[in-house]
Amino acid sequence: MYAKCGLMRKAKDVFDKQLTQNVVLWTSLIAGYAEHGQLIEIFHYNEEMRQQGIVPDTFTFGFILRACTGLQDIEKGREIHDEIYQKGFLDSDHVLGSILVDMYAKCGYLVEAMKVFEKLSKKDVVSWTALVAGYTAYGCFEKALECYRNMQLVGVAPSRVTFICILNCCGSIGALCTGSDIHLQVTLMGLES
Repeated sequence: MYAKCGLMRKAKDVFDKQLTQNVVLWTSLIAGYAEHGQLIEIFHYNEEMRQQGIVPDTFTFGFILRACTGLQDIEKGREIHDEIYQKGFLDSDHVLGSILVDMYAKCGYLVEAMKVFEKLSKKDVVSWTALVAGYTAYGCFEKALECYRNMQLVGVAPSRVTFICILNCCGSIGALCTGSDIHLQVTLMGLES
């Protein structure tokens, strides 16, 4: 509760008073720092948690990867990716895979983002959109359009975020016809407002 409300000092006080600090407590604390943009603290508490012999779970790893993304710390992100891979978490947790794709894409490592994406057992709208957004942000507009088309070919419906990214892409390269088609799709889905 304190962490969700941004009262991190109070959350840490309650945390420190617990007789046993399990992965759920650590993750709750780390999530609070993530939610309120205090990303450096996530790395600090990740290390402290490990020193106490607590192994991160998929939720904890997700928050740590988001911190890597926010801080553009690709080296730490790769280290966490390796650990996640070794634990076999990518085989069972497609959300964690999508977060990895997003991290690599937002840090500009688009080849790595695509490699992770290709290995995902379930490719959902989040992972597709992370690729589209990454390609658009780094000026790979044709790749963004190709990714968007492939997403539709396999039957994954775009989200609002996908549409924002791909319309931005169309505007950047002057793809008026494609942009008009997407605008029509947005309207038909009732998302125009």
